[in-house]
Amino acid sequence: MAIYSFFILNKNAGMVYSREFTNVKIESEKVYNYPLEVKLDKLGCIKFGARDPVKVGHVLISVNGQDVYFDKMDKNRLKMKDMKGAEDVFEYLNNVANYPVQLKFGRAPLTTNDKLVLTGRFFGLYSLAWQLSPVAHSSGIEQIETDQNRLYCFHTITGFKFIAITDSRQQNVENFLRKSYEIFSDYGLKNPFYLNDQPIKSDLFDFHIQLSVDNIDRL
Repeated sequence: MAIYSFFILNKNAGMVYSREFTNVKIESEKVYNYPLEVKLDKLGCIKFGARDPVKVGHVLISVNGQDVYFDKMDKNRLKMKDMKGAEDVFEYLNNVANYPVQLKFGRAPLTTNDKLVLTGRFFGLYSLAWQLSPVAHSSGIEQIETDQNRLYCFHTITGFKFIAITDSRQQNVENFLRKSYEIFSDYGLKNPFYLNDQPIKSDLFDFHIQLSVDNIDRL
């Protein structure tokens, strides 16, 4: 059981805080024959043709055990190191003589830009759910559940949204979000150097959020 990610959004859908608490690696290795059944973009990301356990959106990590990388000195071409030295990945994969080939794919870590896009989309879904609700004064989305994860959202009267992505078995998440709101009020809003709706950069805030995560079962 675990809390994977934590976000705070302001009333304008701006992300003022984000934190990752676990480094869960999702990787899959598989032997492929020619022609390659998956379609990759220039960044090595699968666009279509994926089969379980490999998923669309996973990126190429290695070819025959050799890590791939972007060569910034050569127009960011995706390359790998083999017995001959550096070689273009797509040229290697287009050569039938190199098959069968063992490819490892994995989910790329979210960048700050990815987080901004995803939280912005959630804000839109939240607003849509609130508007479509047949009941007056709907609280909007409070929880989204998948087979393995849950997303919890605590909406404050001031318009801030506290979001946690957790293991589906994790308990006391609602208490954690309310505790996070208290921490935000104490170490964010009451901080004379904090500007409203701006990203929170405070070691003390980080410490108390981490403390709440570590003690979530006792909140």
